[in-house]
Amino acid sequence: MKIRLFILFFFTACLGACQHTSPPAVSFYYWKTALNLNPTETHTIKANEVKKLYVRYFDVALSADGLPYPVSEVTLDHFPDTLEIVPVVYIKNEVMLSSNLDVAELAKKISKHVNSISENNHLSYQEIQIDCDWSLKSRDHFMAFIDQLDEMTDKTLSATIRLHQIKYAQKTKVPNVDYGVLMYYNMGEINARTANSIYDKTIADLYTYTLGDYPLPLKVAMPIFSWGIHLRNGQVVGLRPKVTASALKMDAAFAALKPNFFEVKKDLLRNGTYYRKGDVLKTEAVSQGQLLEMAEDLGNHMKVDEIIFYDLDSMNLRNYEKDIFAQVRAAF
Repeated sequence: MKIRLFILFFFTACLGACQHTSPPAVSFYYWKTALNLNPTETHTIKANEVKKLYVRYFDVALSADGLPYPVSEVTLDHFPDTLEIVPVVYIKNEVMLSSNLDVAELAKKISKHVNSISENNHLSYQEIQIDCDWSLKSRDHFMAFIDQLDEMTDKTLSATIRLHQIKYAQKTKVPNVDYGVLMYYNMGEINARTANSIYDKTIADLYTYTLGDYPLPLKVAMPIFSWGIHLRNGQVVGLRPKVTASALKMDAAFAALKPNFFEVKKDLLRNGTYYRKGDVLKTEAVSQGQLLEMAEDLGNHMKVDEIIFYDLDSMNLRNYEKDIFAQVRAAF
């Protein structure tokens, strides 16, 4: 009997020790207005066995008369038929702040518009994701909107969640969705002084210890984008997407001032943006090492079954080694 018990105990202990959690799946957000994957993007999808692509269908903003309306609608041109497309709707917080917002009508129109885009492209979908950085002032409208949308659809419903909405969940409340996506970026203030507004470990550490307490299952979104903060006389003029330090170093119209700061040499028009002589671009990005650091920190505080990288664009992909996504998923 003792021998049998010992064998059983040994087998059970070995089984527990030998069981490993599968590494998280790799997915991507797609944020351009036309879904038409180029060869680099298609290769990345195949190489990382990507099954899901979270596609921004449209934004919702307020019209001049204060009514919500869709803008920047996507056109679905070409993508692998092996991909599951998840429609994402980005709602500006100004919509939820509107005092005369009819949340039931908004939910109805969004559900109908998502369905219309999908049907027109002969695309079936199983989920709708809502992206909105709601605040304390817009909280009640947002929660009521989610409740209405949940009643109107039989699809899986997910929502993006910011770090402050997790740490202060009792105040910001928890949306009635099937799961949340932790947006692990855009942590600092956008200005000339902040080291990196996209990712700052010092800021992240103030929140990560609370991740395990959040009542919703969480996936995680991680940044692979870059931008330039356009400064004039030290003040922010705007954000310029896809701007990198390496590109500006090769551009004769810009002079390097110090790491990640570049001065405009003369008045010019570039990619639809007017720059004055003396304007400054401050570049921000997340390095390969920082992505691995993020993964390790997150893995210490939460269980992750899916990483969604923001965003799938060959201009972003060329800034990293080809196996970066495999490295990140292995670091969890």
